[in-house]
Amino acid sequence: MLINDVVFLFLTPLGGMIKMFQFNSLSKLINVNFAIAVLALGASVVEAQGAGQGALEEITVTATRRGETSIQDIPIAVTALDPDTLQQQGLETLSDITRNVPGLIINNNGGGQNEIVVRGITTTGILNPTDTARNALVANYLDDVPMSVLGLTPDIRVFDLERIEFLRGPQGTLFGAGAMAGLVRFISKKPNLEEFEGSIQASASDTEGGSMGWSVRGMVNVPLNDNFGLRVTAYEGSDGGWIDNTATGNDNANELDITQFRTMLRYTNHDNLTIDFSHLYADVSTPLNNKVYRETGDTTLFSPNREGVEDEIHILNLVGELELNFGTLYSSTSYMDRDNIAFSDDFFFGLSFFGLSTDNESHRDQDFESFTQEVRFAFNEIGPFNLQLGVFYEDQERTYRQSNVWVGTEAFINAVIAPGLGDVVAFWNGNVADEVFNSLTNTDTRQVAFFGEGTWRPIESIELTAGFRYFDWKQTYDLYAASFAGSLAPGVPAVLPPTTSKEDGVNPRFAAAYHFENNVMVYAEAAKGFRYGGVNQLVPVAFCGLQLSVLGLTAAPPDFGPDHLWTYTIGEKGSFFDNRVIFNIAAFLTDWDNIQTNRNLDDPFPCGYYYTETAGRVRSQGVEIESQWQATDSLSFSLGATYTDAEAREDLPNVNAIDGDTVPFFPEWLFNFGAVYETSFANGGLTIAADYSYRGDAGTRFNVADPQYRIIPSSDVVNASVTWRYEDYEISLFVRNLTDEYIVTAREPSRLVAEPGDATTIARPRSYGITLSRDF
Repeated sequence: MLINDVVFLFLTPLGGMIKMFQFNSLSKLINVNFAIAVLALGASVVEAQGAGQGALEEITVTATRRGETSIQDIPIAVTALDPDTLQQQGLETLSDITRNVPGLIINNNGGGQNEIVVRGITTTGILNPTDTARNALVANYLDDVPMSVLGLTPDIRVFDLERIEFLRGPQGTLFGAGAMAGLVRFISKKPNLEEFEGSIQASASDTEGGSMGWSVRGMVNVPLNDNFGLRVTAYEGSDGGWIDNTATGNDNANELDITQFRTMLRYTNHDNLTIDFSHLYADVSTPLNNKVYRETGDTTLFSPNREGVEDEIHILNLVGELELNFGTLYSSTSYMDRDNIAFSDDFFFGLSFFGLSTDNESHRDQDFESFTQEVRFAFNEIGPFNLQLGVFYEDQERTYRQSNVWVGTEAFINAVIAPGLGDVVAFWNGNVADEVFNSLTNTDTRQVAFFGEGTWRPIESIELTAGFRYFDWKQTYDLYAASFAGSLAPGVPAVLPPTTSKEDGVNPRFAAAYHFENNVMVYAEAAKGFRYGGVNQLVPVAFCGLQLSVLGLTAAPPDFGPDHLWTYTIGEKGSFFDNRVIFNIAAFLTDWDNIQTNRNLDDPFPCGYYYTETAGRVRSQGVEIESQWQATDSLSFSLGATYTDAEAREDLPNVNAIDGDTVPFFPEWLFNFGAVYETSFANGGLTIAADYSYRGDAGTRFNVADPQYRIIPSSDVVNASVTWRYEDYEISLFVRNLTDEYIVTAREPSRLVAEPGDATTIARPRSYGITLSRDF
């Protein structure tokens, strides 16, 4: 193929995208076009080197839920990562591995407190564990099991996985309402009935200015007989800490411990039936979150009380696949039991409000029980038609308990607020002495959905897809709150009897693709995303009446409605020069309407409550580029770049946003570049890998004039690794954050008089380590 043909193929779709989005900055367009032109020129050099070079390996995904399909053949913006490569580089956590995924970031607070943000679809980056009514914007799946919880994405380690898939844009047709903005899916390795397999791996690492970390993991795969196979994996480890707690004298106090076991049993009749049963157990705990007050030290926190999390998960999954003469029947039955306990230090709350400087701790316990059943049928192709239909049922129960105990509160109330009050515990319906707040909420969510997706090929090169999902959703919510800060009045607890919200509707998706004969595809997609509404917590007027009156309210709204978005994407996927160059580009436009936002009641001072309501509109538009280049048999490169322009398109009073303000916590520019050199020799080989990622700066609020507005500075991260393989042995040396960048992921401005500045969440400093492994 001639160089001008390549440039024409690349720039023609881009020209349409530019016209569609009408970017304001000409320089940004020049940069994008320049990058494309350089890549095309590099590709022509590869062609001139001759046909002796190797080709890139084909990457398959299951995004269409019809079995494995080449990532280059599906009209969806999707990225797949190889877990084995990530392990060699010492990258195991969600926050580590997602820096090289276009259009996606992770807001991580440590210990399974992760919020995934895709394409700027967010209004805040601050995780609020008390927000139990709203649903996640990005779905998180382990195989066919949904695990999505707003702000509490589990910290599943990268071990014994086939791949990790990142789908950008609404995936609600096939994956439900939780996939409003995108989807992250962990695909586990299945039992091998053909041969015995096993592996063992040990890692040790050290963090700059912090403590040692370690992990031991193993896998064994046993064919039990001709029909049954068993695969068991185990992971035990500790991530070294780097934040010192000056209040307790504990250095490196944010150390994180994790245990993970997975057992999978497979049955097959080697004809048309396969059944997999799996159980995952994961336990994550840390005594301190990744938070500091920079005014008192870059890596120190003053926290007299616990400020961490304990997270325990059990996931059971039974999957069946039955091949019939006219199609394949799939069934997935799952059960998830999760107990997440978060501790927050209320020291500065007590000091600010009552002058109490003793033990002030918040204890929040969330229990999740979720049952899901999905059945879908994928028909065999009938001429040019391809169809799958399915039904999904979910029943989730969520219990949330909170208790805030501030030692000395009773004495203070008796002495200052209400002398002679007597037994404060009984008067305010407290459970224990000095409890300023306690609550219990129960949420029962049930939904039934029917979905389908069909594809028609009128001619071989054209592919037209249409899908839908009809859902019927119901949520019942009840609440009890008491103690000093939770009662409606002295001796009158806040009680919300079981209250029900209901929603039903249809989410559609449409896509069209044209496949050229030279392994190039162009596509267009339009998809709707949807998120359910819910019931607001009760806001006690006795405690927050002044804040409500400032808003002209006598009571908080009892509930809030759904929000939804439409995303329009046009893109190109191409393989060039005998699959030695892959170049994919996607341009997107998202309109997000009736946005769910929290109104924090902090004017003229915070009373500790909020409510959710829907209002306003955000538009996000941008371009994502992904490319790979197999320069020689041994040397390969990867490149990714994302430009996102996400802003309010009308006022959002809850978050103090005015029309035109940029969304917080999501950078305008994301960039990553990687290089891998791999060579083989007798009985072994050597791999040298390095990658660089850049995240632009972002604000913490919409409005730059907001007194709470802060900047999250840009960050540059370099990782490198060297892996030596000999027969069944492997040794990897790795370094993460090579330049020891001080990475800020979130900032929460102080709203308390006694608080020593902004609460700043930071990522791990430079760390380096070694991994030893053996296969047998």
